[in-house]
Amino acid sequence: MALATVFLASQAVWAQTTIDEVEPNHSKATAQPVTIQASGDRIAGSSLGTSTSASSNWTTSADAFLVTLPRGPQAAGSFGLARWTATLTTAPNLGGHSLSLRCLQVINRAVVPGSDLTAQVSVVPLRSNSPGVVTWYALGPVDPRLYLRVTGSSLTPEPYLITFASSPVTPTHLGQLPPGPITITTAGQGHSTNTHIIVFGSDGAPVPAPVGQAFANDDIPAPLASSRATLSRTYPQGLYLLAIAPSRMISSLPIANDDGLTSSSQADFPGVIVCDSSAANVNVSFSISGGGVTIARLASRTDAYGVLWYSFQVGTPPPPPP
Repeated sequence: MALATVFLASQAVWAQTTIDEVEPNHSKATAQPVTIQASGDRIAGSSLGTSTSASSNWTTSADAFLVTLPRGPQAAGSFGLARWTATLTTAPNLGGHSLSLRCLQVINRAVVPGSDLTAQVSVVPLRSNSPGVVTWYALGPVDPRLYLRVTGSSLTPEPYLITFASSPVTPTHLGQLPPGPITITTAGQGHSTNTHIIVFGSDGAPVPAPVGQAFANDDIPAPLASSRATLSRTYPQGLYLLAIAPSRMISSLPIANDDGLTSSSQADFPGVIVCDSSAANVNVSFSISGGGVTIARLASRTDAYGVLWYSFQVGTPPPPPP
């Protein structure tokens, strides 16, 4: 329900584009397409309910948006990597909304068609001045897309405003290893943090792999059975991007056959990473080893929902173009 005119007039917030919410948009199937061009773009709307049913109307329904984002930096070695936030605000002392990122459900390594789970949520208390903020990362050579939902109640007739912001992320370079089998692990690193590891290729896209061998691991499987993560794969020459965070990170990658976690969540589209862990100041130290070379890295995830990003070179990098 688009009731944002009065509210927008009172906001001293710079924006390039403001997009009004349009009903019906209660579910993924009816989500309103929204294209965000740059930081500062906004969605303005109003939500009085939580229902995602086709029988709901604007007085009882949630608001769903299918958001398309611009690609991140595409220079060599940048991986197209950027951090995004969406911040929901209302007029002072109102609040009462919930803002969430959506994803798919995975059971026994299979995606449940048509599923709709919460990947991350921020709840704004009623009569609060606190904003609702959700965080995610975009990467790769695609225009990232994701579903976003706003819910309210009969006590939230006031308009809301969602403001998008992004900033480029520069990975920390770890060094060079020879081509061949390489193992990245958070086990035996002096902590017991439930961790998740994902590796991407030089352009930020998933590393090509046979079915069941995605370059990602959440849990070490039986017989060792640990919530630490260990990813062992064979790497050809190239530059790679490593994402590490407290479990779990939600991406478009399927669950690999050697992952001890068989049921989880998956992003609806490629090019997006969402971490659903709100823990701060968490030890996620790890090591990466292969061909007689071991690189141990002390690492701490300091902020809620953040992901730590590293790059590493396998083999000798090609010479720069003339």
